Amino acid sequence: MPQTIEVPGIGSVEFPDDMSDDQIASAIKANMSPARTPDPSLYSTADTIQNAALKYGKQAARAVGLAGRTILNTAAGAPLAAMDAGVAARNAVSAGDYQLPSKQWNDALNAAGVPQFQTPIEKGGDIAGQMLLGGKLPGPQGMGSLRAPGQTNLAPASFDPKSMRELAFNKARDAGLVVPPATTNPTVLNRFLESWGGKAATAQDASLMNQPKIDALVKSDLGLKATDDAAEGTLAALRKEAANTGYKPVRSVGTIRLDGDYSKALDAIAAPYAKSEKAFPGLNNTDVIATAQSLKQKAVDTDTAVDSIAILRDKADAAFRQGDGGAGKAYKEMAKALEDAIERSLGRRGSGAQKTLQDYRTARQLIAKTHSAEKALNPELGSFDARKLAQQLNAGKPLSGGAKKAGQAAQAFKEATRLLTDSGSVRNTDVILGGGAAALSGNPMPLLYPFSRMAVRDFMLSPAGQGLLATPSRGLPPGAAMGSAYGLLAQ
Repeated sequence: MPQTIEVPGIGSVEFPDDMSDDQIASAIKANMSPARTPDPSLYSTADTIQNAALKYGKQAARAVGLAGRTILNTAAGAPLAAMDAGVAARNAVSAGDYQLPSKQWNDALNAAGVPQFQTPIEKGGDIAGQMLLGGKLPGPQGMGSLRAPGQTNLAPASFDPKSMRELAFNKARDAGLVVPPATTNPTVLNRFLESWGGKAATAQDASLMNQPKIDALVKSDLGLKATDDAAEGTLAALRKEAANTGYKPVRSVGTIRLDGDYSKALDAIAAPYAKSEKAFPGLNNTDVIATAQSLKQKAVDTDTAVDSIAILRDKADAAFRQGDGGAGKAYKEMAKALEDAIERSLGRRGSGAQKTLQDYRTARQLIAKTHSAEKALNPELGSFDARKLAQQLNAGKPLSGGAKKAGQAAQAFKEATRLLTDSGSVRNTDVILGGGAAALSGNPMPLLYPFSRMAVRDFMLSPAGQGLLATPSRGLPPGAAMGSAYGLLAQ
């Protein structure tokens, strides 16, 4: 009688009665089909889509959260920097261990579930985001509560120091000059680039690039070409030529009347000396008083007047050389008073004297410009020191034209307008460090170190670098851009 056996996966199977158990097992094993792997195409794609959606949804949510953290860090960066400084000072004074506000801030963001920056790419993105956002935020307002009672505003409500920096930068740029970007726009990026390129080296490269422009600006005032030499004796020759064309015709005009304005000017020049001399005889240079009195005439021949102007200027130069700046200034003012009187007299003579008057004015201006330029000239180099022109502006000297532009640039950007007498930013240490590192590591890459520093400096001072980096940001005040990245640096 056949044996019926239930075989898993197959069902009921009949086997002959005379088969042993081992034979039945072998038959089942030999005739059963191997387990087949299900065809992946038979699986439902719903799970795959769901898993992908969850994965990319989490990534998108994290990206949004990281962007939100960047925005929050940017907004809180400057206040946190100020508060941290106060807490740090308190800890130093009291030997306390108060937690920094920036740490509390980051702990609060973490507790609120705001994602943290983990990978270098995420941290770099945060820094870049804060740099971009930092310049867009408005500066701190409402500082009036910090003023002492009764204290008035120290500047108009509309005063904007950023506008002053931008104005100075635009003036320098219009004159063809360049500045280190961190000077006008101290962002994190500009500070980093200047640090890599070298602060002193960047300023020196800027000075070397600016010097030909400064020389050209001053020479243009003197009627010289940018390629003309400004060696010793050049300016004296210009003065002599101006005297021949402008002063010589005045000598033949004849007698002129010296008006009341001339007399008042002399009295004003001598008044401080006369007043103190009366109270303290011998205190002052009495020659100043005597010279002013001798010049108080009602009329003078123009030939004599021109000679007298030269004598007064010589006396002024001699006084300055002897260290008597007060007397030197007084003699210069007397010479100017006499020149002004001649000019007014020519102006009263009608149209016939207008050509003589115009040539006289032109000569006066050119001679004054040569004196200003001479004070800033390095005769050995044939170059003009913009910082000496700035000193003249600071002293109230009425410069004009290119000399004024160069002087104003030096007032705002002193290090970028220095007159260099050496090769500038050549750095042997850069080559030594790069070569030494390459030799020790066996890797030639460090040899690029000095070239990378030069490339960074060249880019910062290039037209593109000046346009992209040096233009002052219209956002946070100076240094606040550094504070905008404080949220990350404090983590």
